[in-house]
Parts: sequence; C-alpha cells; structure tokens
Amino acid sequence: MNVNELIAEAQNGSTAATEAIIAKYAAAVNKAASRGFGPASKDDKRQAAMVGLLESIQTFDPNRGAAFSTHAHWAMRGAVTVECRVYANCPATNATVRDGDGDETPMTEAYIDPNGETPLEVAERRDILSRAMVGLDNATERERAAFKLFAGLDRDGIERSLTEVGAMLEVSRERARQLVNGARAAMVAAA
Repeated sequence: MNVNELIAEAQNGSTAATEAIIAKYAAAVNKAASRGFGPASKDDKRQAAMVGLLESIQTFDPNRGAAFSTHAHWAMRGAVTVECRVYANCPATNATVRDGDGDETPMTEAYIDPNGETPLEVAERRDILSRAMVGLDNATERERAAFKLFAGLDRDGIERSLTEVGAMLEVSRERARQLVNGARAAMVAAA
C-alpha cells in the first residue's frame, strides 16, 4: 500500500494506517527534532515534530501538487520551531482566577473556549505572525505577496504550494520559490 492510500485511510479514521505512517516517518520525526534550536528539550522537540506529523496526515491533500513527505517535513519543522519559540519567549505563569465560590483556577485554563483556541495559543499565533510581519517589512512587495500566499498569512489563511503561488502571481514555480526565499532571507536579516 502506498503512502497516499495510507493517508486516505488515516484521514478516514484508521488507527492502523496512522500507526503505519508514524512508523514509516519515525526517522524524519527524529531529524526534524534534531534541527530545532532553542531551550526546549530533545523530547519536547520530538513530541512537537510528532504532532506536526499527525497534523500533516490530517491536512494533506494530494491534489495541491506537493508530495506528502514535503508536506510532513514542513509541518514537523514548523511545529518544532513553534515549540522552541514557546520555550524561549513565554514565561511560566502561576496566576489564578477566583470564581464566585472562592475556588481558584489557573489563568491558562480559566478562559478556554471549548470550541476554539486557548488564550496561550492565540497569543503564540499572534506573536509569531507579528514577528513574521516585522521581518517582511524588509522584503520587496512581490516577496511579501509570495510569502504571505505560501505561508497562509493572507486573508483566507490557506497555505499554498509554490506552483499555486506562481500561478496566482503569474510567474513560474521557480520564480515563486525565489520570491519566497527572498522574503525568508529578509526575515532572517531582521531577526
């Protein structure tokens, strides 16, 4: 059974297919975890990479023009990067909220919307987006547009393949890659 068939089964709820994909990509999880930088422990990085792999199984669409290995690679690297940033920039909080009965609840649990993101998740997402946008100020207008489409930072929030970015900007896939890499270089220079 090929990877796309396994993914289709996993997306339909097959635990066996999910476990087969995890086994097949175990080395990739370890590699993604080893490339993470920052104060997060190796186990935390490995766990983040595994979460990225599991998310990539659920979000993969073979019709978007990318191989699953590419999709999973970037999902794992992104998850490890976020994990490292969380450790580096988010101090622990022991703040509590007291309800009407005098019971105390940790603030990180008090305002959780069961149907949405936790306050910490919202703060992390906003922090990452604001940092990315500051770095993008140094990129050209075309590079910013390509990167926003590629990373899902535009209005609809959909990440696109380089082929899709190229088609939307009326350039080749290779030129789209160059524009995205130019934006990345601008963000690195701003960091």
